[in-house]
Amino acid sequence: MAVKRLVLAIVGAVFITGCASSSYYTVKRVDTPGTCMTTVPERDLLVGVALSGGGSRAALFAEAGLEALARLRTADGVSVINKINHISSVSGGSLSANYYILKKPGRDVPVLNPDGTLSDAYRAFFEQYRTELSQDFETSLIWRQLLSFRWINSALAARTLAEILESKLYGQARLGDLAAREKAGDTPGLIVNTTLYNNGRRLAMTALPSEAFQYDFFPDLEADLKREGRQMENVPYIRERWRLLWPMTPPDLHADPCVSLVAATATMSASFAPLIGPTTLRIGDEEAYCSRSSAAPTRAA
Repeated sequence: MAVKRLVLAIVGAVFITGCASSSYYTVKRVDTPGTCMTTVPERDLLVGVALSGGGSRAALFAEAGLEALARLRTADGVSVINKINHISSVSGGSLSANYYILKKPGRDVPVLNPDGTLSDAYRAFFEQYRTELSQDFETSLIWRQLLSFRWINSALAARTLAEILESKLYGQARLGDLAAREKAGDTPGLIVNTTLYNNGRRLAMTALPSEAFQYDFFPDLEADLKREGRQMENVPYIRERWRLLWPMTPPDLHADPCVSLVAATATMSASFAPLIGPTTLRIGDEEAYCSRSSAAPTRAA
């Protein structure tokens, strides 16, 4: 029993101190983000797609889902996929979301043929999309970890995953490049979700400002209850807790999302401590924020 307790203590210590043991990604501290920042379109109807987590299976499921949406035709003859304003993702879904935003054909390329079938350009894109996401990232990760002697620290596995994603999927692309495609009308906006170890808050890696997420649902809730003849109880504590559910964004951390590597962003979302990660984001020389997949359990904020 003593040996078992010792082993558990060591494992727990490694898990807890993972943040301090490896600083993978360092960015310059800024007070004003770069020019890539975007806004929410002024429309009566906004369409969003959420891509869930679950490793490589989730990445391929997300690709299949987006392809299925591309093949659907609306009443006005346009593909459903052209109606999407934002894609929000986590973990394995983020591998797929980043790839889609980075490499999908531009707005001038038709999704559907006149007869409603998928165009040759989009058929070729989805075939390549599926092939790229079907690569054996796990074996590559294991061998690179072993050969580089990084296996002793799971935080270094996050660095290895980022290197693999950079070489196999995204290259040196940055979030600013994805935002530029959105501004040009070629893609939806992207929200890649992860979780901060520091405070348990969600971190949205996106070019959207924090204000875009600050929806106050209490007036709508109060109106619904009033229509039912009920009155909402005034509990300030609940309102305060609701604000903590709003995600933080890079500018809240004095970081510029425009310069963030897509591979690093995907890794932050896909990290699943203690197997891979946590990923450490250092803002200048002041603080380190450890992130992990939002699909992983997290303590209450």
